[in-house]
Amino acid sequence: MIALALIAAAALQAPAEPAASAHELSWSAAAWFVRGDAYAVTVEIALPVGGGAIPAWMTTAAGLEIDGRALGERGGGTLHYSGATRIALTLDVGGLLGEAPDVFRLTHAGAAGADGGVIVRALTPAPAELDFMKIEPERLGEFLVQLDTNRGRMLFELWPDVAPNHVRNFLDLCYTGFYDGLIFHRVWPGFMIQGGDPGQKERPKPPRSVDREFSDRKHVPGVLSMARTNHPDSATSQFFVLHAAAPGLDGQYSVFGKLVKGFDVVDGIATAPGEAIPDLGGFRPREEQTILRATVLHAKQGDA
Repeated sequence: MIALALIAAAALQAPAEPAASAHELSWSAAAWFVRGDAYAVTVEIALPVGGGAIPAWMTTAAGLEIDGRALGERGGGTLHYSGATRIALTLDVGGLLGEAPDVFRLTHAGAAGADGGVIVRALTPAPAELDFMKIEPERLGEFLVQLDTNRGRMLFELWPDVAPNHVRNFLDLCYTGFYDGLIFHRVWPGFMIQGGDPGQKERPKPPRSVDREFSDRKHVPGVLSMARTNHPDSATSQFFVLHAAAPGLDGQYSVFGKLVKGFDVVDGIATAPGEAIPDLGGFRPREEQTILRATVLHAKQGDA
């Protein structure tokens, strides 16, 4: 799927002698992809006040290259613009990555020559029989967490350099199925969504508590942080994801990761209708917002 927006674009022209002109192209993509899932690449192309022309392939997946190999055929068509234009694109190329290597370099042929591209690693389910409470600290950064909910899918990167023990704890709980079937029992639009309380489903208590790992990382939208009681060393299994910035929490709660995909899911859960929770603030959703499955994914290592 390709979303295309032209901002302040003039009418298309078709001169007899089309020639490409000066332009600026910037693009971005995630450092991981899940085989069979969507993979979005954003591209922006700016043309100067006098307008100009660009090859049509720059606005398609054909502009992207995996280890130097184009993702599609590059025809000879040219797009012409008569005035200053900014072209904003979101390209979903997930369906084209089926045969991609586990680790590859993604580049855009329309970018400046100094652009080194992005090293992209395939995400696959973590191997069996891992013990995250004993795994080497330097390996924790190889893992991400995917939460499948009744609202859709969220993908989180984790920050073992900031809060290694919280990362260990969260990975272990996800890996062992602790979160499967639990709900987001407290939502607060413009603030956060909170889940991971086994008491909401009459499940066994969490296996451990985790001492504080406060840092200077900010509580901004999408950040993953750990809930606790008034005691700073009381985090167990309950976590929250920020729906909006909450600077009042900075330095008082342990942040340990950030959403890299699925903010629409956070938004849907945060705004779910519910009943007010007088003692805590926020709302308990009338319709359960459920974590169907938590999956630990491993980012393939190696050089592209």
